[in-house]
Amino acid sequence: MATPKKARLLIPCEACGTPFEQRNARGRFCSGKCRAAAWQANRKAELALVEESLTRTLERVRGIWRTTREK
Repeated sequence: MATPKKARLLIPCEACGTPFEQRNARGRFCSGKCRAAAWQANRKAELALVEESLTRTLERVRGIWRTTREK
């Protein structure tokens, strides 16, 4: 007697949207390629936020330097 297979749900890949069958409960991507692409996109977004924050900080510091030179 054969054991019945569990019915698995197809979920969309978070990177490309292709439906895929999860291998485990934490699976979010259909392939390693999609996982790497999502990681890289997230990293670029994080780096852009850091760059924006550093630019604002540098502008504030330059403003402080200008005001102290004027005195």
